[in-house]
Amino acid sequence: KNDTFPAGSYGPYYLEYYNGYTLYASNSPSDNQYGFVFYKVPGEPAAPTYTKSELIKDGDTVVIYNAVSGTIMSSAMSGYNLAGVAVTPADDKIVTDDATVAWTVSIADGKVTFKQGDKVLGATQRTSSNGKTYVNPSLNAADGYNTWVLEKGSAAATWYVKNDTFPASSYGPYYLEYYNGYTLYASNSPSDNQYGFVFYRLGGAL
Repeated sequence: KNDTFPAGSYGPYYLEYYNGYTLYASNSPSDNQYGFVFYKVPGEPAAPTYTKSELIKDGDTVVIYNAVSGTIMSSAMSGYNLAGVAVTPADDKIVTDDATVAWTVSIADGKVTFKQGDKVLGATQRTSSNGKTYVNPSLNAADGYNTWVLEKGSAAATWYVKNDTFPASSYGPYYLEYYNGYTLYASNSPSDNQYGFVFYRLGGAL
C-alpha cells in the first residue's frame, strides 16, 4: 500500500497486477491481484579465507606468501618466473577468490607437491642466447623435478621450499625464491627474506 498518495473514493492505492504492475485504489484488496510474495536473493558467495598455519597436510589447499614482497605465488607466468599477487594479510588471514594462487598440497614420505589442476610446480633448465643456463619454475608435469622438501625458516611459520630432485649446483640445492617474481635459486644458506614462505591454509590453522 502506498503510504503517502491521497486515497481515492475506493480506498488507498495498492500495488496491483493487471496486464502489468500498476496501482489501484481498494478498500478490500485480495491476494489475486494485490498479493505479492518476496523472495530473498542470496548475496555473493564470500571469497575463501586462508589462515596462517605453522603446518600443512596432505590434501590441503594453500596460498604461499612471501612477507618481504607482500605477495602470494600465482601460477601466472611473468617472463620466466611465476607472478606474485599483492595481498595484505589481516588477523593472520588472507581472503581471495583468485584461483591462480590456490595450490593443492600432496605429501608422501615427507615430499611435497603443489598442484593446480594439471599444473604441477616443478623446475626446468633453459639456456639463454649467451650460452648461460638458468633454472626456472615449471608448471609442466612432464618437466619433472616437482617434489619439494620443507625446511624450517627462522621466523615463526616460515619455511624454505627446497627442490628435492633437481641436481644441486656448486652454490647448493635449488630453493623457491622471490626475486622480481617467484623463481628458483641455488643456496647453501637460505634466509627468510627471499627464501622464506608462509602457508595460509583453507579451513583454518593446524
